[in-house]
Order: sequence, then structure tokens, then C-alpha cells
Amino acid sequence: MEIRQLRYFAAVAGTRHFTQAAEELHVAQSAISHQIAKFERELGIELLSRSPRRVELTHAGEVVLARANRILGEVAALEGEVAEIQGLMRGRVAFGGMVPMGPLDIGDLLGSFHERHPGVEVTLMEAVTRELHALVHRDELDLALSLAHPESLYSDLASEEMFEEEFVVVVAPDHPLGRSERPLPTAALEPYAFIGFYPGTITREAIDQHLASAGIRPRVTFESSLIDVSRRLASSGLGVAILPRSTVREVGAPVVMRSLRPKLTRAVTLVWRRDRNLSPAASALLDHVRRAAAAARE
Repeated sequence: MEIRQLRYFAAVAGTRHFTQAAEELHVAQSAISHQIAKFERELGIELLSRSPRRVELTHAGEVVLARANRILGEVAALEGEVAEIQGLMRGRVAFGGMVPMGPLDIGDLLGSFHERHPGVEVTLMEAVTRELHALVHRDELDLALSLAHPESLYSDLASEEMFEEEFVVVVAPDHPLGRSERPLPTAALEPYAFIGFYPGTITREAIDQHLASAGIRPRVTFESSLIDVSRRLASSGLGVAILPRSTVREVGAPVVMRSLRPKLTRAVTLVWRRDRNLSPAASALLDHVRRAAAAARE
């Protein structure tokens, strides 16, 4: 049972509508539906009676709502007291990120942080890894999640590895490489055209280096740093893409994915300036990301 589940359940019970609750909480409706369904499974009982137009509480739901409201009241009081101590009643954090981020969904991550610290304004900037590091170095970002540790030219940046993201081969279901899901020797990619990330990005360089170690100079026929575009191109049989496993698991154009042998992985890192004190708000977000990553690893 999670406080987030209690909050989502109380919001739906109050509005009698999933969409209105999602708008009120500034989260995706699918996230609310998923968490409440998970909450019901954990309790082993139905809390809401659902219909196309309206949601009603079951008898069990009424009992749980009364207890949930008391718990949420105590949590709000505790958070308020801690926020006053930490100076987090107000604050701003500039956060940077990119896709992919392994098991971390940035939307959910920032949504849950907003629930804990509604007085903190968080801005989000998406960029490639090198640009994220430069923005943190220039103090334009407080924190960033990236796909590499900072390069040596940024000695003022600290980084912490959250987990590793595996990159996998992605092809159309009727592609010759799509007839199996077993790990694929990297050298077996040599005859095929590639769908690559844009040149100059750390991800493209890492993939090219991995291919070069198998004696492959990739023939790149399409380039895109948009995961969904690369997936659709691969699904159409236009080439072989090498994409983050966590993104391929999501719903999208039909593809087959295969691990490489040896595996290709990239470190997902949290980056900040080591030579200046983070604001209380930024420190709170840093700790929040650490906790979320630890939970995802488990």
C-alpha cells in the first residue's frame, strides 16, 4: 500500500470520475486507473463500482475512504511540518532529462514529487546527454538524468549511477533476424542496413563503438533520435534499429527485439554541480530520484 494510492483513491471518490480526478491531481488518467486497480488487488476487494459515466463507492470503499482521509490528513500535516523545517514551502528546481530513462518514467517521477512538495515549482528540459551536462555546468539546470557520466572537461559535475539501460536489436516481425528472440551475436548484424541515432550523440557513438568491436562499419540508411520514429521504421522493414529495452517494452509498432551478445548497456546517471550547495528544493528532488531509482531496481 502506498500513500499515492490513497491519494488517487480519495480523489476519484471525491469527484466520482477518473478523468476529473486526473485533472485535479495533474497526472495521467491511466496512472490513476492502474494504481487504484493495484490497490484493490492488494486489499483483495472492490472499492469502486465503475460505469461509463460515473464511479460509485462500494460499501468497502466507503470504509476504506474514511480511513484513507485520516491517514492523508496526518501525512499532510507531517509533510507541512517537515517542509517548514527544510524551507520547502516555496522553491524552484530546473530538471533535465531524456528518453530513455530505463524503468524511471519522468512524468510519474515529477508527478509524485509534486504530490510530496506542491509548493515547489519544477521545470523540465529535454535534451541529449552532452547538452544536459553542459546545462548543469552552466547552472541552467539543477539536476539532470542522462545516459552517461559527465566527460572529463566538466570536473565540477558530480554523478551517481541509478541503473543500467540495455540496448537491444529491434526488427520487423518478418525480418530474417526476427525469427528468434535469443541473444544475437553482434557480428550477425553486418549484412543489414541500420536505423541510427543522429551523429555526434553519445548514444550513437556508443552503438558505433560496439559495432566496430565486432568489425562492423554500419551502413546507416535512416537517422532519428526519436525512439518511436526509429521503432516504426524498423517495424516497416526499413532497417535494424538498436534501441533501449525499456522503451521497446512499451506499446507501439509491432517489432521483435533481441539482446546483443555481448550485451550493450549504458549507465543512467543523475548529475549535479559538486561545487555548489543545492537548494533545499533541489536536494529534495535529488533524494526523490534516488528513492524512485532504488524502488525500480527492486
